[in-house]
Amino acid sequence: MTSIEQQLSEAIASGEALSVTYAGGSQPGSKRMIVPRRLEDDKIFTWCLTSNAWRRFFISKLTIVPDDAPTTQEQS
Repeated sequence: MTSIEQQLSEAIASGEALSVTYAGGSQPGSKRMIVPRRLEDDKIFTWCLTSNAWRRFFISKLTIVPDDAPTTQEQS
């Protein structure tokens, strides 16, 4: 299990929300707040607080970032 998978597993167990960036989807690189629910192969199923919807992300494209990390727009 990779470090990110370990962090996601811990968040699933605790119900913790995580700040992440995702290198895919309609807004690649944007910061999102997720509540991980289930790991399956290279995917994480989450409730996305940013879009207020269920989402599936590829773990290989996901980066966990500090809560106070700038959003994509702030980095420009």
